[in-house]
Amino acid sequence: MDIVEALAIVEHGSLAPCYLLHGDHSYWARRWIEGVRKRFLGAGYQDGFLIKDHVSSWAELDMELRTTGFFSQRRMVVVKDATWAKKDESLSAYLTHPDPEALLIVWDKKPSPALIKAFGPTRTIELKPLSPNVFRRFVHQEIKKRRLMLTSEAVELLSELVLHDEQQVLYELDKMALYDPTRKWDDESVRQFVPPLPHDTQLWRLTEPLAQRQTAKTVAQTEDLLREGKAPLLIFIVAVRHLIKLHRALKARQQGISVQEFARQEGMKEFPAKKVWQYSQYWSLNELHDLLRRAAFVDRALKTGFGDPESWVLSYLALTGKDSGK
Repeated sequence: MDIVEALAIVEHGSLAPCYLLHGDHSYWARRWIEGVRKRFLGAGYQDGFLIKDHVSSWAELDMELRTTGFFSQRRMVVVKDATWAKKDESLSAYLTHPDPEALLIVWDKKPSPALIKAFGPTRTIELKPLSPNVFRRFVHQEIKKRRLMLTSEAVELLSELVLHDEQQVLYELDKMALYDPTRKWDDESVRQFVPPLPHDTQLWRLTEPLAQRQTAKTVAQTEDLLREGKAPLLIFIVAVRHLIKLHRALKARQQGISVQEFARQEGMKEFPAKKVWQYSQYWSLNELHDLLRRAAFVDRALKTGFGDPESWVLSYLALTGKDSGK
């Protein structure tokens, strides 16, 4: 089945005790797993949930499936890229008599035909890009959640600019909501607001000193990037996106959410998520909220040609220091 059918089962159908996720489209895997987690574990979904990477023996996994938590009798185990020998045989045996209080999800990017056959079509979920129509429906739903207004032409253009990437479109919609939640966006305003961000690793040199509030180093790195010919608007977008991540990490910390949960929610790998999580302690929510509020004004100035763009970016980043806003 595809991810649309799988999500419908989470909302309205009966969950099977075992599933095979097939592919590497991680956004929908995370979203589906989170839905199953809340549905299967109920009010105790914070407990009884485990993710295992590169499991090398069936005995290890079998023990996890049969070990209860302190606050939940049910267990949900997600196994990613397991490597034990004769995986299809051991799982086939388990599938004949699965534990009724456990739910097993095997996420294998390239499963063998034997493994796909063992799970069968009703328990195998193929992770692949959404069709254009379904992706457009997803974008409309996310627009509605944020109470934004976009013309149909603007939605089409936004989808193209983010290369039909679900996580990327969420970042852009969040940015629009911060910029002006009451604006009606047409295709031209989206074209000006959402420039394609090149995959240039050099642009990320400033994020670590920015997160650690090393203002002098942040400004120096920005000056270097400008001398190298990087566009001020792109540098600004990279900086603001990182501030948004810090804001979300700090809110998660204050809500008692774990760093692993934060990584799952944001679709980040654990190592970069831990760094953002760690650096968020250098900030307060008020400081980050004020910087994001100011970002909307700077963004408008950069896109309307008001003032010198390099000066705007350097001045804005100079405000990120510990005592700059006082």
